[in-house]
Amino acid sequence: MPVIAPTFSQIKAQVTTIRQKAPNAKVFGIRAQGQWTGDRQYSDGNITYVIQQCNSPLAVRMALREVHNNGAIHVIITPLEASELEDDILIRFAKRRLFPMDSWQIAKSLFHATAVDPRLSQHHWIADYLIDWMPEEDYPHVSGGFLDAETVWPILLKRGFGLTAPHPDLITILQWSTDPNHVEQFQEAPEQFRDTAVEWLSHLAGAATKTVLYCILHNQYPDVLPLGLVAQVLYDPTVEGRLDKAIGKLEARFLGSLSPDNNTMEKWMAAAIEVVQRPEMPPEQIHQVLRRADEILQEIGATSFAFLSTTTELGLGQRLSQFGEALVEVLNHPEQRSLEQLAIAHHSIKHHYQANQPQNARRLECTEMALRLARWLVHIQAYSPEKPASLEEAIGYQIDEGSFLDWARLSLRIGDPVNELSTAYSKLFEQVTEIREKQAYQFAILLQNWIAIGSTTSNVLPVEGILETIVAPLMAHAPILLIVMDGMGTAACRELLTDIQKQGWTALCQQGQSSSIQAGLSCIPSITSTARTSLLCGQPKNGAANHEKKGFASHPELLKHCRKEHPPLLFHKASLQDATDAVLSSEVRDAVRNSQNQLVGVIVNAIDDHLNQGEQLDIPWTCSTIKVLPSLLHEARTADRLVVLLSDHGHVLDHQTEYQGFDGGEQRWRPDDGHPGNKELPMSGDRVLIPESRKLITPWSERLHYKSKRNGYHGGISPQEMVIPIAILSALELLPPNWCKSLMGTPVWWKHVTFEVSQTQKAHSIHEHDFADFGPLFQ
Repeated sequence: MPVIAPTFSQIKAQVTTIRQKAPNAKVFGIRAQGQWTGDRQYSDGNITYVIQQCNSPLAVRMALREVHNNGAIHVIITPLEASELEDDILIRFAKRRLFPMDSWQIAKSLFHATAVDPRLSQHHWIADYLIDWMPEEDYPHVSGGFLDAETVWPILLKRGFGLTAPHPDLITILQWSTDPNHVEQFQEAPEQFRDTAVEWLSHLAGAATKTVLYCILHNQYPDVLPLGLVAQVLYDPTVEGRLDKAIGKLEARFLGSLSPDNNTMEKWMAAAIEVVQRPEMPPEQIHQVLRRADEILQEIGATSFAFLSTTTELGLGQRLSQFGEALVEVLNHPEQRSLEQLAIAHHSIKHHYQANQPQNARRLECTEMALRLARWLVHIQAYSPEKPASLEEAIGYQIDEGSFLDWARLSLRIGDPVNELSTAYSKLFEQVTEIREKQAYQFAILLQNWIAIGSTTSNVLPVEGILETIVAPLMAHAPILLIVMDGMGTAACRELLTDIQKQGWTALCQQGQSSSIQAGLSCIPSITSTARTSLLCGQPKNGAANHEKKGFASHPELLKHCRKEHPPLLFHKASLQDATDAVLSSEVRDAVRNSQNQLVGVIVNAIDDHLNQGEQLDIPWTCSTIKVLPSLLHEARTADRLVVLLSDHGHVLDHQTEYQGFDGGEQRWRPDDGHPGNKELPMSGDRVLIPESRKLITPWSERLHYKSKRNGYHGGISPQEMVIPIAILSALELLPPNWCKSLMGTPVWWKHVTFEVSQTQKAHSIHEHDFADFGPLFQ
């Protein structure tokens, strides 16, 4: 066995051990066969060490003459036995003796141990490492005086390889391996240390760990985590030998030609998947790992099977592509069998890691919407819904079912980066839109007749009657915050209301009703100057903001529930912000907080403004995307106010819209020239507020506009523009009389339910509670 020279760490540790029993000693004799070849003087913190190699009694005597009382620690290194030295020399040394340089004896003393685990003591280099890596604050005392492997190995792994987990498992080892510095430390470690560490880690973390560490040793790059993700594809049981060639390439390139068994690869795979799903992994690092996994699939020729991966971007893309292909099949064959295949494809997307990341939330939502629309198509294929027989029924359909259809349909306008899916979305959008166009025409005919005969049936609530019919009675029981979302259609209201209810607000409905949204009817043309003015003034009227403010403050039904000195207050867009608060002005906040104000109204233009621009933007209607809304709801909750959320008119969005230029009129109405086109209807009557002739031509189709191209339009007579959503929201425990909490009733096709419809069943809207006995389509 070669003689190894002592190191400064060993000398320092030995001196430290001796000083525990001789704290005042300044001269130390250490017997070692190896020669000290280091510097004569070392500084360690505030301590100076003077170290001299002395191979004869004379050399020892001469070295002791140089000892001075200057506070330094003097160390004599010698191969001599104590019997070879005179007593006058020995008496100068601490404890009057020479101390042998025994690494394990030193290591034991550092831990205040009396015995060492045999799993450790067989390796002399472990003691040397413990001495060399002694921390400034010293090692902790071991319990019972026994220095065991469970105490020592965490120290060795942390200092030697940067592996800090106290009890490493395969998951923490894979996490550790993502740092190139750790990989380099492991690869460059002495062979005896590395091999012994592999055995220890395999004992702790399982046999698969040995394969992983072998892979680390034989790869220049930190690839073991992405390789574990790749294993999910290669070793999928459904592959049945079709990827044997790719497995061979993997073993040759990354495993040093090692051929692990399936059990080992499955454990490696499971641990790798868990690692990327752990929240402590930085998103940027996860992205790099997933990208590398896709690169490896490419290198070994397995990309066509990437859909078997539940983590990589390539895997998600292929699953989305498969969903698109299944969606086209439903469009070509709208039947239960093709719908089931689409649901299976959607299930695979939902269970992919990437699909559930924030950056893909909107894409996942779109697949959900597409599946819902596919269910609807299969549903209406099973039977032919009856056409609404009255305007009241048509409005009810728009609230109960059409609003969900439009919400789902319009979400698909953004398409998807995956070409196959984007194409499928386009086809689905067109197919559903064609049906909605037929429904819009039927709605427009009913509206045309209703207006022509001057109908005033109480079953249809005109926009000018909303404050009197709904808001004023509520004011008798609670203060109200009225939020007018200018341009909000029923689809946008459904989306927004769903998000608001997640914030702790409850939708209310009048007893005897089930829908969380009530309906009003806008005036013609369905534009802000007519619809909003009529709403706030309580009478059909064309006007501007000043007319609205004055009419709102003097509304006779509202004044009945207000103190004379505190009439209804109305704030328009310009009043919502000030220099001190960029979200909501102090004037508005104070008005909402003031309990003397029984009714405060606020105009929010976010949706209407979005129609003017933002064609290339995809904005979901939620509290977070309407900047002022969270503050308004917060103030209303604090002031114990009910919130009435409603609109004055809706809108349609531009999608392959036909342009026809005319003089006069606006985006979606024009003067009546006696020649309506095939997407238009003439309208006349008291509800036509402009022009002065009380007649005009306006589109019933959403695919026509008359002015410059925009992101969206309003002014027509489609149900999307004419039906006004009204939602009553409460954060209070005590509800107004004759009002109750409302569940958000959804059509049967909106959720994961299966159903059968006989040819004799006729209904224009079927809701989930009608099919309570049907189980989920997929468990």
